[in-house]
Amino acid sequence: MGGISTLALRQFLKNHPEVTHCLVCTDDDEAGTLSVAAIKEIAGVQAEPFLPVFGNDWNDTLMEAQRAQRVGNRKKSTERS
Repeated sequence: MGGISTLALRQFLKNHPEVTHCLVCTDDDEAGTLSVAAIKEIAGVQAEPFLPVFGNDWNDTLMEAQRAQRVGNRKKSTERS
């Protein structure tokens, strides 16, 4: 969203009035909370935060997913041996 500016989202919603719900994938920090609050202020749109599963940001979650995949691949490799 480019910080907490809602200009691009407002234009998108103007072009797509059928969209009434917004799942906001932000980091679990103050900026993320402010983003969700800013979107909730847009008339006609429901905003719901979707926060990272691991850590405070999406990079932590992606890194954990990669780690789990590597561990799983190693486990499969040793089971085949």
